[in-house]
This record gives sequence, C-alpha cells and structure tokens, in this order.
Amino acid sequence: MSELITLSTTPSPISPPTLSPTLSPTLRPTLPPTLPPTLHPTLPPTPSPTTSTPTFSPTLSPQTLERTSLLKLYYSLRPLTWSQKTKWLSPNHCEYYGITCNANSRVVSINLKDNNLNGIITEQSLSVFEYLELLDLSHNPDLSFSDLSLTLTPLANTLQYLSLESNDITSEEFPLTNTFPFLRTLLLNSNKFEFNVEVEIQFIPNIEVLWLGDNMVSGDIELIVGGLNEGLQQLQLNNNNLSGTIPASIFTFPGLLYINLSRNRLEGGVDLGEGGSGVTHFWGDGCGLSGEVEGRVEGFQDLKVFSVEGNALGPNFPWSDFTALPNLVLLNLGDNRLTSPTPDFLPPFGLCPPGTYSKDKGRGRCQSCKAWRPSSPSSPFSGICAGFIGQIDCSSSRYNCSNAPNWNEGFGTSNIIFGGGNGIIVSWILCGIGVLALITVKFFNSKRWRLSNSEDSESEEGRRFL
Repeated sequence: MSELITLSTTPSPISPPTLSPTLSPTLRPTLPPTLPPTLHPTLPPTPSPTTSTPTFSPTLSPQTLERTSLLKLYYSLRPLTWSQKTKWLSPNHCEYYGITCNANSRVVSINLKDNNLNGIITEQSLSVFEYLELLDLSHNPDLSFSDLSLTLTPLANTLQYLSLESNDITSEEFPLTNTFPFLRTLLLNSNKFEFNVEVEIQFIPNIEVLWLGDNMVSGDIELIVGGLNEGLQQLQLNNNNLSGTIPASIFTFPGLLYINLSRNRLEGGVDLGEGGSGVTHFWGDGCGLSGEVEGRVEGFQDLKVFSVEGNALGPNFPWSDFTALPNLVLLNLGDNRLTSPTPDFLPPFGLCPPGTYSKDKGRGRCQSCKAWRPSSPSSPFSGICAGFIGQIDCSSSRYNCSNAPNWNEGFGTSNIIFGGGNGIIVSWILCGIGVLALITVKFFNSKRWRLSNSEDSESEEGRRFL
C-alpha cells in the first residue's frame, strides 16, 4: 500500500515545464517585426506628388491671371470715383477702358491717365503683366504706391513708355532700380522726386524722351548729359536743383529737338558748339547764366525758339547770326545785360494796337483780330490769324499777327523780346480811343520783330508755355 501512494504524487511537477516554452516563443516574435516595416515606407511619399503642385496653377491661364489682377486693381482704386470705366466688369478684359491687348489677349498697354484714380497700388499689382509695353497713370494726384520701385521692377524687360507725371509722388529714390533696356519715354515731371539724376541715368540707357521737370532733382548737368543716349529727342529738366555749366555736347545729339533747362542753378554762358543739330526749341530762363551766347549759330537752321530771359548774359550777343536763321519764331532775351542791337540790322517799323494785326508788318492799316482762330488753344505758339502767321496771341498786349509772304510761304516772321533789363528805348503814346505803340528801334532782313517793356505782362505771358 505504501508504494502505491508514492507513485500517485510524482506526476504533479511534470505540467509546468510544458506550458512556458510553448507560449512565449509564439507571441513575441510575430507582432513587433511586422508593424514597423509596413507603416514607414508607405505613408510619407503619398501626399506630396498628388495634392499641392499639379492641381492649382495649370488651371489658370495667363490671360485669366491678367484679368484677375486688373479686377483687383479696379476694386482697390475706388472705381466709383473713376472718370471712365467702360466695360471694366465684362468677361473680356481686353475691352476694359484704357486696356490694350495683343493678338493673344495679353495686356500690352494700361492707359488710365487723368481718370481720378484714388488708392494705393501695391508691388504685386502689375507683376503678372509679362508683355506690358506702356503704362500711363499720369494726372491722378490721389494715386500712391506702397513701393514704386518694387511695383515697376517686374516690367523691366518689356516696358517702353512710362508716365507718372502730375501725381504728387514724394520720393527720395529714382523709381527704376533695375536697368530698363527698352524704355524710350519716361515722364516723371510735376512730382516731388529728390533723387540725384546723374547717378540714376544709368538705368535708362536707351531713353529718347526724358521729362523730369518741376521736381527737386539734383546733379551736375554735364554728367547728366554725358550719360544720355544719342537717340535723345526731348529733354525737360526745368524747375529743379541742377548745377554746373551747360555743356556744348547737349547740342550735338542728332535727333534732339526740345531742351528745357529753365530755373535751375546753372552758371556760365551758353556755348552752342559747332551746331549741326536739329534743335528747334531751347529754354534757359532764370538759370543764373552769365557771360556770352557763343558758338556756330548758323548751324541751327531748324531753331524756332531761343529763350534765355532772366539771366545775366551780355553785354554782347550774335545778332546777325540769329537774324539769319530762317525758322526762328521767338527770341526772348528779356532781363539780361545785353546792349542795344546794332542799328544797321533794324530798320524802323511800328506795331499795331492790342487786338489788331497788320498784313504788311505794321506799316499799313491795322485790322481787328476777330477773325483770329487758334489752331490749338492750349499752345501759345499756334495762332493762325486769318491766313497769316500767328504772333502767339492777338488778344494779348504783347503780340500781334502779320504775314510774311517772302519767307517760306508766310512762316518767317518772328518775335524779339528785350525787356526793360536791356538797353532798349520804348515809348507808348495814347491816341484817341486806341493805344498805338511806337518803338524807336530799327528792323532787319524784312522780318518783323516784336519789342516790348518788361513792366507789362511779358514775363508772365512767356512762362505759360514753359
């Protein structure tokens, strides 16, 4: 009996060893190795190619982007105040007032001058116009820019014409900070720019028309002229703070027609050099000039206006050379230090009263100017007096009309203004109900020259053209 009891107690230690080896090896190795390899390689690459890039930009054409930018510009500039806004909400942006497109409906011109624009143009406003050649936002005094140079920079490789004149822009920097190789016309006059133009001229290497008048621009006039393109046609630098002497090289540009340097801080005389250029108009009024007008005057056969009023030029002047110029219309020498013209050049003549004109250079009957009609009222040099050459304005006390049949079919008469600052004797005689002006000087070359006293309205009337 005792041996059987011992046998029945021995199996109890056998069961524990069979459980632990079978459970542990099957559970632990299966889970950890399978999960990490499946998560990391598959998830990160999937979002980037499918969501951000391809789905957005290709759906908008360049034309749509330009139309969107124009509409943003429209709503940011208070369209209710615009003078003209025809079709600005139509589906075709090429029909908007002031917008011109090429054959592919890409914008090449934005012309919204004098349109009462009111607001701020940001640096992104014009960035999408890849073909823009003309931008004219002039005569909008309530228009401003968040950063003018950044606004214009995207247009550097296409812009040919830029006008921001009369916008009351205040800036100490030149608006072009990149080279604009195709820019031909730059009109920035009548603003408040204060940059040094002799440095910034490098950004417009091919400029033809440069208007910077009525600003606070500084620089040496000789360095400015030295940096200009030979294709220059118009140079307007009046009413600034330019200094130095007028270089003779300014008259050598082959296509230069108009030069206006009036009211700067210049010095020295006027050296016309060898001539040979096609300059038609030169203004140098109130510049502080002194000395002589010299050079080869006969080389300026196309010269129509030569005005140097309000300087200290003199005492000599090349009268005979200027009288030989066939197209001269106005010679303004008022308020200088010139001596009287040599009498040999000026045979006597008489002027008609204000409001009348003469068919024979003041020597015959004076007729009423009622038939006088201005061909362009905005320009004082465009009067036509019933078929006779207009002496600026028949209604003025300064000018009369007369014909010159022997001079290029009537276009040969001219005005000469000496003013009270020079040695000219002027006498006024009241006669009956009219005023007859008699001037005791001589006249030359069968041309009719006008002389008058600076105490009347000469100076003020002449400035209206400048």
